Amino acid sequence: MDRIEGAPAAPVGQKRLTLLARLAALWALVIFARLVSLQVFTPDDYKNWAESQHKLEQEVQAMRGEILDSRGHRLAMSVQLDSIAVNPRALADPAESARVLARTLHLDEQSLRARIERFRAKRKAFMWVKRAIPLEESEALRSLDVNWIDWRREGKRVYPNGTLAANLLGTVDKDQTGIAGIEAGLNKDLAGRNGQMLLFTTGETNRREIDAEVIKQSVPGHTVALTLDSRLQYVADRAISDAVVRTRSTSGSAVIMDPHTGHVLAMSSYPTFDPNKPLASMAEMANRVNQATSVPFEPGSIFKTFSWATAFEVTRLKPDDAFNGGGGLINVFGQVIHDHHRYGALTMGDGLVRSSNVVAAQVGLASGSKNLFDYLTQHFGFGARTGLPVPNESSGMVRKLNRWNKGSVAYVAMGHEIGATTIQLAQAASVIANGGFFVKPQLVLWKKRPNEQPVYTKAPEPRQVLKPETAILMRTLMEQVVLRGTGQNARLEGYTSGGKTGSAQIFDLQTGRYTHMYNASFLGMVPAVNPNVVVVVTLNGAREFGGVLAAPVFREIAEAAMRIRRVVRDIPDTETPQPPQDDPRRILADASDAPPVADQEVAAALRADARNASNGVVVGQPLPDFAGMTLSDVLRECVQRGLELDPVGSGLARRQVPAPGQLMAGGGRVRVTFAQ
Repeated sequence: MDRIEGAPAAPVGQKRLTLLARLAALWALVIFARLVSLQVFTPDDYKNWAESQHKLEQEVQAMRGEILDSRGHRLAMSVQLDSIAVNPRALADPAESARVLARTLHLDEQSLRARIERFRAKRKAFMWVKRAIPLEESEALRSLDVNWIDWRREGKRVYPNGTLAANLLGTVDKDQTGIAGIEAGLNKDLAGRNGQMLLFTTGETNRREIDAEVIKQSVPGHTVALTLDSRLQYVADRAISDAVVRTRSTSGSAVIMDPHTGHVLAMSSYPTFDPNKPLASMAEMANRVNQATSVPFEPGSIFKTFSWATAFEVTRLKPDDAFNGGGGLINVFGQVIHDHHRYGALTMGDGLVRSSNVVAAQVGLASGSKNLFDYLTQHFGFGARTGLPVPNESSGMVRKLNRWNKGSVAYVAMGHEIGATTIQLAQAASVIANGGFFVKPQLVLWKKRPNEQPVYTKAPEPRQVLKPETAILMRTLMEQVVLRGTGQNARLEGYTSGGKTGSAQIFDLQTGRYTHMYNASFLGMVPAVNPNVVVVVTLNGAREFGGVLAAPVFREIAEAAMRIRRVVRDIPDTETPQPPQDDPRRILADASDAPPVADQEVAAALRADARNASNGVVVGQPLPDFAGMTLSDVLRECVQRGLELDPVGSGLARRQVPAPGQLMAGGGRVRVTFAQ
């Protein structure tokens, strides 16, 4: 009906009601549209967001593989223990939490509280409190039944034999990554592959675990069996530690090797450490150096073994050929080399037995620089790493031939102007012991994946580098060294033995003079006729000669090796030669007088090698905290430290494995998670 002119207008209240009705309809339409959007177009996004509040992905650490000796005895193993973390942002009372944790886990309360506050200030949602805690601490903490603790299961590396072979085995960091020794060298085999687990929780605040689901199974690491014999390792460890302490030497090492297979039966180093105990200070780093592989030294007269063998190969010299002793002096291109006795004449054989420097100089000159260099490097393996799976192995020091001076051939022939490690000397001695074949040392016997058969290590084919008659001749002369020469303290009961003593004076770079301290060493094999083992003993910083200090250590180790390996005696009981009864210091000396003018280049290089091995290179340097850094900044830091970066995500660095402050050697891998 048309409105009648003059009729009253609709009330104001009615207009307002109409407006409100229209607004309500519009609001309902908006809500309906939003519901359609949520239910039809984007339901998965909100579902995922809701589920993320109650789900947490967690990495499951793989069990690290065991390390065994050749007889199956455990040298290193892993056990699963609880690790404790918290979310600093979710703690209702940080002071009370710090008090409870510190009291139960035996931590410093003030330090823990300060760390929690620091993490809260940085708005970090995860903080390790203590990792791989003892069982009694875990039980005590669980009995409190608090809901703000994040429990994690992690592996802890255990070395059941304490210090046994510790410098060779090495250690792992808190993330179970090898950082020294075999643990680092075979880390990829031992580490395994981590898995992933999905945790269902009550929410982000006071998160408690309700259920768990395995997303990806972890794969345990390989079990690795070494060629070591724990019985021989124990004997060598004890003999070297006792000798270093007794003789007041600075360090020592010993290697027992099967010359036919190359198997390293024992490798000892002193000072040593207990790998079950954490590193207390950087000063303890020197105790973790493997002296047998990482620290080269001037070997001195022990090196005459290889000079004589070279001469028999490349010249017509025979053991009975006579040399002019020069009354204990010889002038080599203007430099005078001294002997410890004034010999008038010596045969070549007696020159080795009596460790004559004058004869050694003439033997080197007769062989020639090139022949001596070629045999030492290509036939005996000096100047190159042996290839054992240990980090920081030294290649020793053999200078290029064009850097030898005129007199170098004489000095190298008697063990100066050259550097070698104990394992290199054992490798070279094996050539003589096994009939002339070059056999590389082997440390890994086999590796085994879980639920699979062992895969044995295939060693390189032996390479003949000496004539058999040369090897036999050298063994005969080395037996004479023990019977009537400088090595009489190395005589064994019931077995023949052959060897060579060495006493190289140590050069002091600061004063520019040789000191009255020696690298006292003994290289030997037993039985002499058909050697079963090669044993090399080195005492660095000794105050007396190798024949006095190192030869008795060889005898102790070799006698135990014959007994343990059940080698048949080759000397009847009635004919066992007895060591001299008089003061061993009266035995023919082997004091290889050092050159009057030291080769400072070689001395400096050897000193630097030893310093690098003991100042932390073996186990690496602390990782920085990458938190908040960009990808390019993190990459730059890793490149400078020689580390490999495994980046995840984009944005700024939020999490890293290993954690900040952990020690990592060059070549290690760092995983950094980036997020916006």
